[in-house]
Amino acid sequence: MSKRHLIRTAIVCVSLFGLTGCGVGFNPGTNQRASGNGANQNVGDLEIRNATIVVDPSDPSAGTLLVSIYNKGEQTDRLVGISSQEFESQISAVLLIETNQALSVGLSADEKIYLASTVLALIPGTYVKTTFTFANAPAVTLSILVNAKTGNYQDIELP
Repeated sequence: MSKRHLIRTAIVCVSLFGLTGCGVGFNPGTNQRASGNGANQNVGDLEIRNATIVVDPSDPSAGTLLVSIYNKGEQTDRLVGISSQEFESQISAVLLIETNQALSVGLSADEKIYLASTVLALIPGTYVKTTFTFANAPAVTLSILVNAKTGNYQDIELP
């Protein structure tokens, strides 16, 4: 092979790498879409995971919030409120988030967050802006998907 041929081949190979999708880096915009499996957000020492709302499709006025919150900090925190322009919430118990533990809400008999919407905004397939307020960590707002009480969610208790 000639030297020219090797140089041309090398230029073509290098050009191909530059023209592929790998050239956009580690945080391409295509990776920023919601998965539909629940909203996730880190705030302070807390990790909010799989936040979703479950409703009866025939009744958009009531639902249950499902969420897991992991505390990776050195201080116990507490979920003190859930708010939205679309609903009012009722928290069934004191929701402490112990250090190095996760709090799961909506799946057990004790920890429930019920939602009541006077504007009938809890429609499956839509997203609802929801603010989580904590005793120590800053408040955070997420867009949470509303799911019908079917399939994996059929056994979720509604208000």
